[in-house]
Amino acid sequence: MGTKNQTYGGAATHSSRDGRPFRHTSKSFQQELNTLAQLIGRKWNLVIIATLLNEGPMGFSKIESEVEGISNKVLAESLRTLEEHGVINRDILSERPFRVEYSLTKQGAAFEPLIERVRYGDLQVTSTDT
Repeated sequence: MGTKNQTYGGAATHSSRDGRPFRHTSKSFQQELNTLAQLIGRKWNLVIIATLLNEGPMGFSKIESEVEGISNKVLAESLRTLEEHGVINRDILSERPFRVEYSLTKQGAAFEPLIERVRYGDLQVTSTDT
């Protein structure tokens, strides 16, 4: 099944993986895109995902040392958000001393092609920071 363009109710579409027309303008699709934009638009989320892709599972302190410039509070919030969206797993390794390890879920690993394109310069984004 390809991505043959067609029209569906006046909206441009292509075939989904199972061959059904996929409406780019459907309300649920737009909501999913907005949720994704909010998730990856947060300053540190993609950096955390890239770190876990590169380094593999790691604890809070290790992530904090790998992600230069992130505060303890922001890291905790970001990890919580990524966990709530099913991007990372939070596994308790031990109660005493308390140890937690974070790893990517299958959904989190799906960000790899995007991150790799940025890493190797295939996808260049102009910074607006001055």
